[in-house]
Amino acid sequence: MKRKNLILLFLLLAVMGCLLLGSARAAEAVRTGLRLCAQSVIPSLFPFFVLSTLFISLGFARQLGAVLARPARTLFHCGGAGGIAFLLGIIGGYPVCGRTVGELYIQGLCEKKEAEHLLAFCNNSGPAFILGIAGVTLFSSSRVGAWLYLIHVLSAVLSGIALRPLQAPPLKKPSAAGAPSFS
Repeated sequence: MKRKNLILLFLLLAVMGCLLLGSARAAEAVRTGLRLCAQSVIPSLFPFFVLSTLFISLGFARQLGAVLARPARTLFHCGGAGGIAFLLGIIGGYPVCGRTVGELYIQGLCEKKEAEHLLAFCNNSGPAFILGIAGVTLFSSSRVGAWLYLIHVLSAVLSGIALRPLQAPPLKKPSAAGAPSFS
């Protein structure tokens, strides 16, 4: 067995030993985490997962991507998929953007390099989290939450501009079949 594998084996056995020694505490931590997930994380994210998947599957991403192609190309040096990913990222939050970029890549609506670029700045907190948790719960002010959200979106836009590739992709013309251009 290689030395690296022996070290990993030792670490895994040590973690298992700690879990056995503190099994009651570990079980309670798991219960708390699952309860938190079931009560707040899944209910707040699930609708956005479903809606963003339907948005892409029903072809709306391709249509709106054609509309967003020019602004996305100008701001972020990416195609219309970048506009879609950014829009769904600022509306749905962290995991929705990652899922959206993955779906756009799988469906061939963006290249691998573009998908990697999009994940660098489209993965944002959603308004429900910033307005509800940060603004109202933490600062007791929906106004502070709104300001935090605006700052967050502006930061994402500036990050997208700062991290954009040197050259923008060329705009594609609509296909002969009349399908809208997406890049």
